Amino acid sequence: MSIGRKTSIPAGVDSIGLAITFDFKVLSKKCLAIITIALMVMTVFQIVLPKAAAATQERILTIAMNEPIDSANPWVGITDNAYIFFGLIYDYLLTPNETLINRPNLATSYWYMDGATAESRGTNFNALSHNKSTADWPLGSIWEYNLTDQAYFSDGVQLTADDVKWTIEIQLGANFGAYWAYQPYTRWIDHVEKRSDFQVRIFFADSQSPTKTPFPVAFGKNLFFPILPQHAFIGKPSVYVGQSWDGIPAIGSSPFMGTDNLKSEIIAKESVTLVRNPWYNFTENGVARAWALF
Repeated sequence: MSIGRKTSIPAGVDSIGLAITFDFKVLSKKCLAIITIALMVMTVFQIVLPKAAAATQERILTIAMNEPIDSANPWVGITDNAYIFFGLIYDYLLTPNETLINRPNLATSYWYMDGATAESRGTNFNALSHNKSTADWPLGSIWEYNLTDQAYFSDGVQLTADDVKWTIEIQLGANFGAYWAYQPYTRWIDHVEKRSDFQVRIFFADSQSPTKTPFPVAFGKNLFFPILPQHAFIGKPSVYVGQSWDGIPAIGSSPFMGTDNLKSEIIAKESVTLVRNPWYNFTENGVARAWALF
C-alpha cells in the first residue's frame, strides 16, 4: 500500500468546490433512525475525490443531525456532533480506518523501547527531573513516533514535532485538571521529547502519583487526540486552550476547515459549513482521499 501526502497545493485547487454542511434540525424518528445508521457506517469518514471532477464542479454534502456542535474547542465540546467536527478539522497521531483498525495519520510509523535503548539512541536521562536511571523505564514505557513531513495546517504552516510536543505537554502536570477531554491518555504521559523536526518520543508514567512511576503501555498506538498549531497560540497562557479558547480560528491539518462564519454558526446552532482545506492533499494508491476520525 502506498500512502503519502504531497507538500504542494494540487493544480486547480482554487476551482475545487468541496463543502460539508451540518444542518441541525428537529428530526422525525424515521429520519433520526436513518441518520443514526448512516453515522454508524461513517464511523471513519472517507471521501474519494475524483481528480477530473474535482476541478470542474462544486460538490456539497449536507448532513442533517439531531443536535448542534456545542463548541469548536476539542477540549470543551461534548456532543457527538462536536467530535465529528473535530475529526474533520484536526489530524491525530493515528486514526482507525474504515474497519476500525489503526492506520497512520500524522505518525507514519512508531515503535516502543526501554530506557537503555532510548539512552543509546540519544535521550539524556540526567536531564529529567525524576526517574533519571534508565533502569526505571521498562520496555514499552517509551514510544517513538515518526511524523510525516507533508502535513500542513489550513493556514499554510507546516506541522512539525513542535506542534505535537506542545499540544501534549500543555495538558500535563499542573495543567492536567484544566484539560479534561483526553485525560484517559494524558493521565499516563510523563513528558514528550522532540528528537527531530519530525520525530518525538513519548514517555509514559503514572504522572499523577508522587513517584511518577514509569510503566509499559499497550495503548501507544491508540493516541487519538487532535494536534493543534503551536504558532496560533503564541503569547497565550498554557491553560488557555483548555479554559478560555472558543475554538476559533479552527486551524487544523485535516481535510476541511471552517469559513469566516464559523463562530456565528456555532453560536446560532442552526448549521455549520466546512470547506476543503487547500493544503490537504492525502493520496492512497494514487487516489486522493480524505480521512477523518469520528
